[in-house]
Amino acid sequence: MMWDIGNGWWAFGGISMMLLWIGVVILIIWIAMKIAGGSGKESKSDALDIA
Repeated sequence: MMWDIGNGWWAFGGISMMLLWIGVVILIIWIAMKIAGGSGKESKSDALDIA
């Protein structure tokens, strides 16, 4: 039959697709933070200067 799911490989494919999209979202957020300069180092050095 053409639509036979078989032995459960569809579950592995679904998990892989979900992990792929999570990785894409994390990558986009990381790139946006790099472009915006939000590495967090500036606020840490400011706090050390105040102390």
